[in-house]
Amino acid sequence: MANLPAGAFAGIGPGTGEHRPERLLIVDDERAVVDVFVDFFKDQGYDVYTAATGVEALDRIRAEEYDLILTDINLPGADGLEVVRAAKKRNQETGVLVITGHASLNTAIDAIHLGASDFIMKPFDLLAVSRAVERVLRSKRLMEENRRLVAQLTLINEKLAASEESLQLRVDTATRTLRMLFEMSRQVSSSLALSTTLSVVTGKCCELLQARACVVLLKCEEDGFLMGEGASGADPAMAKALCVRPDGGLLGHVLQDPKGFHFDEDAPEMESDGNLALLQAHSIAGIPLTGGGETFGLLLAVDREGGFDAGSMELLALYAGSASNAIRNAQLFEKTRELDRLKSEFVAVVSHELRTPLTSIRGSLELLSNKKFFEINQQQNELFEICEANADRLLTLINDILDFSKLEANRMTLDIQPVRLADVLRSAGGNMRSLLQKKKLELVLELPDAPAETDADGH
Repeated sequence: MANLPAGAFAGIGPGTGEHRPERLLIVDDERAVVDVFVDFFKDQGYDVYTAATGVEALDRIRAEEYDLILTDINLPGADGLEVVRAAKKRNQETGVLVITGHASLNTAIDAIHLGASDFIMKPFDLLAVSRAVERVLRSKRLMEENRRLVAQLTLINEKLAASEESLQLRVDTATRTLRMLFEMSRQVSSSLALSTTLSVVTGKCCELLQARACVVLLKCEEDGFLMGEGASGADPAMAKALCVRPDGGLLGHVLQDPKGFHFDEDAPEMESDGNLALLQAHSIAGIPLTGGGETFGLLLAVDREGGFDAGSMELLALYAGSASNAIRNAQLFEKTRELDRLKSEFVAVVSHELRTPLTSIRGSLELLSNKKFFEINQQQNELFEICEANADRLLTLINDILDFSKLEANRMTLDIQPVRLADVLRSAGGNMRSLLQKKKLELVLELPDAPAETDADGH
């Protein structure tokens, strides 16, 4: 068998695999047996190495890694059991096949207990040996593949756990943001006063971003400058001293960026704006407040532990949308209330100015219609009555307008006293009589004999 030509066994074995050639170590002191194994397994695509003694095999095992060791039990220097021990000590997954005769069967069983994969009885069949080698190597490949898949699965699980943790963090952050927005909306809706709204907006911004302070600057209609109007966590007087030109300084330039900005203490920009020195800021983030297609303010957050990052800027941008609506609504409410106050003052002034000449006209009509001073015919008397009725009607309307203004200003006082309903009806009928006469209509009042009274303001 030792004289067989190379390649005589080609095509008999299992073939090579898809990966690197597997390394086999043949340990036997019979040179003819070793040569047969070398020729046979090299033809199958294996890298084959040999050792003639147990000592040589131990040296090779300590120096290099092998996929499978095929060893005889009886070896000079060190027996096959020592080879098995050394192989398993280096790598538990190294396959070991033991060749034995009937006389050393018990020793082969001992080798199995030490970790050998199987044993082959002499005399052996090369094909049976080939199948045993392939079986052991297949098992080794499966273990390696299993270990690779376990490692891959572990890595995937770690990534999933990290993704779950990241997702949970994002969910918690989003939930906290929504809760803040809800609380802000609830507190703002309780009072539309601008000062209250600014206090709520800045306070919730500090809480959301965990910032030391938060400031809101609003545009002045006169010069377009942005002035500090509200603050939390900062001196109110300091906030009032802030002034930003739309086209000057760091804050003025970044005001044009709808995405906002953030700077840390070591950023050179922190020294280029006096407002930042006034805020004594170590880190700052800001975003424009927009509404109605224009920028009307700036929201600043100052000094967050660890500085501001993309995540905190995303929160600030989300918060700024709701804050802009709340502040804009408060501004519109303040303007509406101011216009309403001016309207009430105007109505009061005009009503007073109208009532004075109307009183004079009414007095003149009473004097002209008095027969003690002037002689008037029936037709003239009717005309004077019509004029007096319309003058009384106008005076009543003016008094009603004044009362309405007093109601809006919460200055209306009622003079409650007993009032005859018949008198109220006669007064109302008298005011309407002249209008009814123009339509050629007649108003007839049928009042009960028994007087009916109620408590009311007779005016």
